[in-house]
Amino acid sequence: MTSAERDEYKSFLKILDWKCRSMELPPTADGGVDWSSAMEVYRLAMLVYLNRASDNLLNQSTRTQQHIDEAFAILARLGSCDRQFPVFILGCEAQSDEQRAVVLEVIARTEKGDSSRSLKLVRVLLQAIWAQDELGKGNMRYWDKLSWIISCCKILPTFV
Repeated sequence: MTSAERDEYKSFLKILDWKCRSMELPPTADGGVDWSSAMEVYRLAMLVYLNRASDNLLNQSTRTQQHIDEAFAILARLGSCDRQFPVFILGCEAQSDEQRAVVLEVIARTEKGDSSRSLKLVRVLLQAIWAQDELGKGNMRYWDKLSWIISCCKILPTFV
């Protein structure tokens, strides 16, 4: 990648980061699903993924860790999370047994819902990620780790 291409890519990442940070969240429904919290988890997962997939090109390590901490706090109190993407992305960030338990609990709560689809593949992928993290001591690059784990699937996950 040339210097000009890298600068253009970095500018594009800055725009994506700004768009994700400035998203307006819907209000909480009366007596219904807390869409605001669910959308906030999704937004935080997008920001974490953007930073990790770009190898921290925007130099936001501290901000990304704040996003991760905030997302886990929301996940712990969220009833369910029907979207696979944030569960997977944030699950990839789970470093402690406590954080992994939060992810597994939100998966279990989500699967108990009448209209939810199975998050079995997400659970299996996360367990493989966690095993890789333990074996590799976190030395594998983010994109390589995700590519390797997902390439093991016979059917590619959609994460929608």
